[in-house]
Amino acid sequence: ISFSEEIGVSLNEIKKKFGSSENSIYEIFGLNSNIEWLGIEIHNLLEGKDREGIRMIDKLKEEDNWNTLSYFLFAYETNKNSGFKKRNFLAHCGFERTITEVRKSRNGEILLRWRADKLDKIRKYILEEV
Repeated sequence: ISFSEEIGVSLNEIKKKFGSSENSIYEIFGLNSNIEWLGIEIHNLLEGKDREGIRMIDKLKEEDNWNTLSYFLFAYETNKNSGFKKRNFLAHCGFERTITEVRKSRNGEILLRWRADKLDKIRKYILEEV
């Protein structure tokens, strides 16, 4: 995966490299059910709506600043410091709404990254599960 903290990673690249049963790293580790779970999470990101019924993808504008998923999917809960829990991180395949940031690139791709101030906690959670 091509990633930089400034640019993030494309949701399409995540889908292609992890969310396809023909080409997923999850198969190497025998985690085939994660392919389906990731597919559901990607679908929810693309089709998920806020309280007003507006999809995140429709709210994102080109070159917006980074905002957490909770800002777009749950407009009523925008406190980015609330609610980061290991269970939510694992259950949502890493797309935990208070630590996953999103924006749209110039070419219309959805870009994602984790909040820099939560990377140590994310590493800890992942290592605890390995």
